[in-house]
Parts: sequence; C-alpha cells; structure tokens
Amino acid sequence: MSRMRFGRCGSDGVDESGAALLLALVFLTVFALLIGALTSFAAVTVNDTLSNRSQRSAVYTADAGLLGAVENLRGDSTKGVNDGTSCPTFAPASAFSNALGVSVTCTPQAGSGGAGLNTPPYAAWAVPAVGSTTEGLIDHPTKGGGCGGVDMIIQGNVASDGEVLRDCNSDSGTFNISGTIDAASCTGPKPKTVTFNKGTGSCGSWAADPTPPSDPLYLQPTTVPSVVSSVGTCLPSAVAFLPGSYSSAPSAPVACANLPFWFEPGLGGVGTYYFDFTGAEATHTWNVGGTNDIIGGTPAGWDPTVAGQTPPSSHACKQEHDVPPNHGVELIFGGDTRLSLSTTSHVELCPEPSTNQQEIALYGARTSSNPNLSSTEHATSTAGSSGFSNPDNAKDIDGSSFATANIPKGGTATLNLSAWTGLPPNAVIYSAVLEVAHQDSGLRSLSLSVTDGLGNALPAGATGITSTRASLAPPETFDLTEYLNDDQAKIGGMKAVLTATAPNNATATETVDGVVLLVAYQLPGGFRREAGCLVNLTDFVAKYPSSNLAADTGATACPLLANSPLSGHGAIFLQGTLYAPLAFVELATGVGDPVRFNRGVVARSIDFLAHPGNGTFNLAGLGLPDRYVLFRASISCMGVCGPFQSDGKLRLTSLVHFDDAELDSMGNPIPGSNVTFLSWEVER
Repeated sequence: MSRMRFGRCGSDGVDESGAALLLALVFLTVFALLIGALTSFAAVTVNDTLSNRSQRSAVYTADAGLLGAVENLRGDSTKGVNDGTSCPTFAPASAFSNALGVSVTCTPQAGSGGAGLNTPPYAAWAVPAVGSTTEGLIDHPTKGGGCGGVDMIIQGNVASDGEVLRDCNSDSGTFNISGTIDAASCTGPKPKTVTFNKGTGSCGSWAADPTPPSDPLYLQPTTVPSVVSSVGTCLPSAVAFLPGSYSSAPSAPVACANLPFWFEPGLGGVGTYYFDFTGAEATHTWNVGGTNDIIGGTPAGWDPTVAGQTPPSSHACKQEHDVPPNHGVELIFGGDTRLSLSTTSHVELCPEPSTNQQEIALYGARTSSNPNLSSTEHATSTAGSSGFSNPDNAKDIDGSSFATANIPKGGTATLNLSAWTGLPPNAVIYSAVLEVAHQDSGLRSLSLSVTDGLGNALPAGATGITSTRASLAPPETFDLTEYLNDDQAKIGGMKAVLTATAPNNATATETVDGVVLLVAYQLPGGFRREAGCLVNLTDFVAKYPSSNLAADTGATACPLLANSPLSGHGAIFLQGTLYAPLAFVELATGVGDPVRFNRGVVARSIDFLAHPGNGTFNLAGLGLPDRYVLFRASISCMGVCGPFQSDGKLRLTSLVHFDDAELDSMGNPIPGSNVTFLSWEVER
C-alpha cells in the first residue's frame, strides 16, 4: 500500500526545513551590532556635550573677566594710556562658581589717552594773520560784553601766535584751559588749569612766549579730484555723494531730500572732496541744516543701503582704531567757499587712518595749483568831471597823456572815474591795488573816495591820498584787497572820485596821469588757495558791537566754519584735524552742545561763542584723548574643573574704545562715559 507525504519542497524537491532558525540568528547578530554602535555613539555624544559645556563655561568666564577688566579701566582716565605703565592686568584672586579663574591683560593702542598718530600737539592752535591785533584764541560771549557767569572750558593744550583772551567787560565767568599754554601775548607753558578774565592780555603775571609755535604747514593733496555732480544719489537711508570736485553746494533729489548726506570714502583709500563754488557770491556758502546731517567716511553703527537706518549720535563713521575697512574722507575748501551749520546740524567726519601723515578731516586750501592771472581794470567813463581838461586821459596810466586841472583860488576840481571794467566770471580775488599817478602843486587838500560796484562806500582811511606829490611816478598805491575780494561784482561798475581844492589865497594845479586797479585773481579748474572774505582780518567790533577789542579795518570777514553764531546747539564731531591756516573758525557752544574736535583745530583764529552768554557752562572738547585698549582674556583652573579648562588658553580678544570726551555740568571730564566694543573674537 502506497503512502502520500505532505511537506514543502523546493522546485527541485530539496527539503527547506530549518531555514527560519538561520534567519533568526542573522537578525539577532545584526541587532546586537546596532545596539553596540548606538551605545558607542551615545557615549561619544555625552562626552561631546560635556566638552562643549566645559568650553562654554570657559568662554563665559572669559566674557565676565573681560567685562570686569573694562569696568576696572572705565572710570579712571589714567588707566589704558599708552605710556607703558598704566594698563594693569585684571585677575580676581578668587575663582568663579565654576572653579575657573581669569586673567585679562590690556594693551593700549597707539595714541590711547594722549596724542594719536600724527596728531597736532595742541588741541587749539591759532596762527594769526600778519598785522592782526585781535586774532588768536578767543572766548567771546554772545549776550553782550558782560560775560555773566559763562565758563568756556577747553580740554587740552593750546598755542597762539597771537592772543589768548576772554573778551568781556566783567570779571565774572572764566575761560578754562586744562593743559599748557604757549602764546605770544599771554603765557609761556604752564602745566595747570588757567583762568582768563576780562581784557586783552590780562593773563596773570606770566610772560609772553617770544617765539610761539607757528603754522605746522600740513601737506595739501597734490591731485585735484575729477568734477562730479553736486546732486547726490538716493539710497534707502541716505543721500550718497562721491569723491570729487564740487562747483556748487551738495544737494539731494526731491525723493530723498530729508535723509542724511553720506560722503563716501574712496575705493580702497581716502575719499577726497574739493569744494570751490562758482556763481553768485551768495552761493559760495554751503548751508547745512534741517534733517540733512553730514556723515563722511565708512559708516559705523548704521547702513545707508538698508531702509530705516539712522546714524548714531556719535561714532557714526569708522575711525583709525576701528576694524577695517575704515577708510575716511578729507573735505578741502578752496577760494572763498565756506561751511555754515544750522542749530540742528549733526556733522561727523572721519579721516583716512595713516601712520605717516597727518589725519585731516577738513582742510582750507593753503596753496594753489591754478595759475595766477592779473589784469588792469580801469574806468570807462569820466562823466560828471569838472575842472579837469582831457579827463579821459586819466582812465589809464601811460606816462604821456594827462588830465590837468588849473584850479582858481578857493576853487575845486573833480575827476569822476566810473563804470570800471570787471573780471571774468567765477574769479576769486587775491589782491586789488589801486594806483593813482598824480602830481600836486599848491593844493589845500586832495581827497579820493571809492565806491564799489555794489554801491558800498569804502572807508575814508582806505584811500587817504597825499596832496604834496612832486612827481607822477611812481604812482601812489592803495591796497583795497580786503574791501573788494569777497565779491568780484564789487570791481565791475566801481567808481572813484578825486577832488582837488585850492587855497583861498592862491591858485593850484593838479595833474593826473591815470587811476587804475591792478587785480590778481584765479579762475576755477584746480586748487585755489583760500581767498575773499575768508582771508580778511577779523573785525570782531563790526560783528559784535559790545566787544572790548579794538577795531581792525572794517573789512568784510567770514569764517571757513561756523555753527550758528548766537544760536548754538549744533553737533560737530571732527575725528580728524581741522586745518585752515589762512581762515578763522567760529564755534558756538551752548548747554549740552556736543562740539568735539578730537584731533585738534589749527586755524588763523579760533573764536568760541559762548551761548547764551549768562550763567551757563559752555564746553568745547578739542583734542580730547580717548582711550583705545586691546583686552585679552585667558582662564585657568582654581579647583575641580572640566576638560579643556586648565590649559591657560587665550579665550577672548576685544578692542574697546573709551569715550572720555563728555563733561559734567561743572566742566569736569566723565571718563568712559561711553564704551564701544570695536571687536569681539572668541577662541575655542
């Protein structure tokens, strides 16, 4: 009897019993390997977590130590000074709660707490014009001459090749200078605070310095930048201007008219801006006001290319100690172009950092690259003359044809020379000398009056002609530069009147070869040294009738830089030197005014206008020695520590700026009033 076997066989009839056991063994083996790998990974992860936690703890300790070191220096302006002795290591004796100790070393940077690289030795340095009796370093109250209780305070050393004085008629209030003084008509160097009270030269019993410091002759750029448009480009948060030459005041398109003006640095270097305005004289002043703040240099703390950004109230551009790129700008003013700031203006200019030349933010052109041109201007009409034969012969000096007057007893002869020729458009005048070739015989008197082309009569003393000349040659000369140089329109259409009078008992003769005006001038196209009203002797009496100073000549004078006289409250931060040896500057300060010239001012005359002029402190920070310190923090184990915590490794490096420029209501410095971390580098 046959049997049937039921079972599972392969296609070839092979028996597959026992295969499930093999699969189970494979699964268990693989699972065991995975569990081992996961266990190993977990161990590594735990170790990494402990290591990271240990490193973070070390970094936090370094953070705390560095902040402690900053606070240790912050309130003491004698620490962090680059003198080789005043930057102590900060190392707390006890450990932090994580058993770590910290040691923070500090290294003052070049110029920290004192003169920066290539900084003038004086915060305020006046180099007056030859012949001036009223220029120098002057504290001038703006509310009458009484001064009240006004105090003007200058931090730093000062020098003047002229006066250092306080111009008022009372002994109240003071002019305080914290450093040394070197002046021609005040004191020799004195290392203490000095108080100046009323009157010219009343500087105590100290003797004047017979050889005070003269013009340092800082170099002017040699290449005139290319002409660019005076209309800026709208960015999301600023109006951008490019380096170049400007023949009119910078302006903004309507779409961004209320944004700050940003003057860009150069590509890989300094951005040079040259301002020499042409056109009518009234347009030669760049008036800055309203919302158009002026920021020059690499932005710091804001980004003009991002919408909604605004410049910070100070340190809005990068300075020499900031992390690169930190390229700056230099603004050069030529001819009679000048800058006037309104009561709400905020101006900050940062120069190009340098280790081998002066860092200048604002430069008044001292030399010209343009050729000097000359012309002889003369009258084209003698209408209205009386008593002279051939009056037209007096239009030029030629040595051969004359205008002659034979004057009867007690009589008068008048020579009217009018409708004078003028200069080419946009000329700036460097000299204007009137020549009168005349010969006098028996005159009782001779007078010469001049009215400029705008109808202004020149002072009688400017043309005090003599009446006893025996020869026509050489001509008698009158330097009228300071009366005509502020506007070329004063020459075209000028009028000169010569009046000769005979005595009552005799006849007289007056012979005139000619009357001409010799003019030296320059046209636009290159650097033009400062000219016009900028170079005229400062007449404080004309501007401030209550002044106790003696009047100069009455000529029109204007400052290269003025920040709203009689108003104050403009913010000025010049992080580079202001150098204008041919011009004067006029700085108005009021209560709380931030007026800071952190690398000093060198100008022909420096006039501080204390506002409002009664019972307030007016503070001017010039050449203030901010501190720049590099801190390095390393940690060490002072107990049971984790891994990587006992190697003494450098953990943190930071460059810190201490702003020591602020003064309290009594005029005392506030060291470290602001602290800025310029860099923060963590070492892991």
